[in-house]
Amino acid sequence: MSNIKVSIIMPCYNASKYLDKSLGSLINQTLKDIEIIVVDDGSTDNSYEMLLDYQNRYPELIKVFQIKKGNVSDARNFGLSKVEGEYFGFLDSDDYCELDTFESLYVEAKAKDADICFANYYCTYEDHEDLIVEPFYKNTKEMLVNVFTALWNKIYKTSVFKDNGITFSTSVNEDVMYLYMNAINIKSFAKVDKAFVHYVIRQGSLMHAYDDKVKQIVINWNTLYKYFKDKNLFDEYYDELEYATIKYMLGQPFKRASKIKGKERINTIDMLWNNLNDNFPNWKNNKYLNSFNDNKHKFFKILNKNNYRILNRVLGLMK
Repeated sequence: MSNIKVSIIMPCYNASKYLDKSLGSLINQTLKDIEIIVVDDGSTDNSYEMLLDYQNRYPELIKVFQIKKGNVSDARNFGLSKVEGEYFGFLDSDDYCELDTFESLYVEAKAKDADICFANYYCTYEDHEDLIVEPFYKNTKEMLVNVFTALWNKIYKTSVFKDNGITFSTSVNEDVMYLYMNAINIKSFAKVDKAFVHYVIRQGSLMHAYDDKVKQIVINWNTLYKYFKDKNLFDEYYDELEYATIKYMLGQPFKRASKIKGKERINTIDMLWNNLNDNFPNWKNNKYLNSFNDNKHKFFKILNKNNYRILNRVLGLMK
């Protein structure tokens, strides 16, 4: 029987510039009974060679694998197949974490016998950091409403997450789908009210072309609806799924789509708008939507079939 408390999965692709800091933050964790599973998904720089060197120096701690022509979901799924720890977590190869991250999460998870334990995190820019506070949620409905779909500020009980057969979809939004599909299996929750992971945001990393990916986002969300329907849980979680759809159809994808040039912008935002309204025609009455009054939710509330294209265009003109 394994005595590993936490397995940490790190997907890696062309991250040679960041590996020393990222892996250094894992090698020196105060929790010693860990394993670091690094999956290189076909790097073309010297990342794989660096990883092998780390493995040679820390053979009891680091396990390196390489998959060809993969992506981040393939790497995470492969990493999951190698997990031996009681819990597992993630860290991306260009981010880093505090040295007490996994000890703090593990101790709290064990104290609460939690299936998932999460914390706050930092968005780390070149010249400053923003503290991101994830709200506490104590049941599945609250999780569907409040969860931040970052994977790496959480640890997960292996017997709950790995053994239920849910894996990462090999497409965009894979983290959202993974957490939402797993939500119905989680019975106990814990939080450490501190920030540990530094999610590093580099100039130009956020604004990528969205017209070629939004279609897959919509497909994924329809897969999520089907999953809940197949489990006969769609009606039970209707309000929560409706609210989550509002956030994801009218949130970041909608904002990023505003930067698309020409006709494709219209096609993209129409797809998001129609997905929301086709699946949840009365979403304006959602109880969660109407319980918030911040600017984001005010924006959601004023959108309608007559103005959503215009307001999206306004978003695109803003910096």
